[in-house]
Amino acid sequence: GTPMDFRAGKPIGRDIDTGFSQTTMVGGGYDHCFVIDRGRGASQSLCAWASSDKTGISMKVYTTQPGVQLYTGNFLQDCPAPGKGGVPMQKYGGFALETQHFPCSPSHPEFPSTALRAGKVFRANTTLRFFTGKQCGKL
Repeated sequence: GTPMDFRAGKPIGRDIDTGFSQTTMVGGGYDHCFVIDRGRGASQSLCAWASSDKTGISMKVYTTQPGVQLYTGNFLQDCPAPGKGGVPMQKYGGFALETQHFPCSPSHPEFPSTALRAGKVFRANTTLRFFTGKQCGKL
């Protein structure tokens, strides 16, 4: 696989500085939307799972959204505000998993629509579940 392949699970930073074209164009890390593979009309699906061997904390992300954006703090070192405990921010000092529709959806009719017409209601659900120790298990 490529550095973009997280299907089998791997450390987020393992392939972050490989020079792969998709990671270098966004500051040498990840800032990409991943498509969630599920049937139409499905309720919340597991879209991401992260864990730390160091802390024993795990997080699972479930959503009704069609995509999840992975951002790896590619420019945190440019942040003027200090981090926790006054420590300066560092590149790759954190990551975000942002459930969403696909970027540029209005320009791609083949993508799920993001148009919200008058009188219509937008609903989406995202659940973050946190675990410690062996509660999380494997995917």
